[in-house]
Amino acid sequence: VEELLSLLAAIPDAKILGRRDRAAFELMYGTAIRLSEFRKLDLEDLWLSESLIHIRQGKGGRSRVVPLVGEAVPTLREYLRYSRPKLATGKMGGKDRNLEESSQAVWLSKEGGRWDVSAIRAALKKYAEKAGIEKKVTPHILRHSCATHLLKAGVDIRYIQAFLGHVQLSTTQKYTHF
Repeated sequence: VEELLSLLAAIPDAKILGRRDRAAFELMYGTAIRLSEFRKLDLEDLWLSESLIHIRQGKGGRSRVVPLVGEAVPTLREYLRYSRPKLATGKMGGKDRNLEESSQAVWLSKEGGRWDVSAIRAALKKYAEKAGIEKKVTPHILRHSCATHLLKAGVDIRYIQAFLGHVQLSTTQKYTHF
């Protein structure tokens, strides 16, 4: 938990990309979303008035709805209000792009397209280093950490199983090692 707080504190959330990154990594940790699911999120999947997100076509083609907790909703609203419109122009990357394909994507790159896997991983690595975290930090580690922290807090393993979108309880048990 301390490392996660250090990681989030290392993100300069007063800047366009910082707002995006803060919202993204808070959402990744707080929802234990898979990276592939995260990248597919469209604006219609955010149910912010209910503090929920709809994860469509998760692993195995299964969908689920997960709650947004803590600072996730206000941080996400800030990103959507201030940063995403600037990113959607596609001009921060120095080139105009064909933005039609990504017009509904939640997470945008500075070029205005869907934020790609390598850039997400690089941003997370940069903030982990800035926070002084020596171990490897990946989006999947955020997922594992969320599951483990829920279990340590006394949340029932069956709830965690549904939250993660696992079919088998044995898969969830592997995630919640501590």
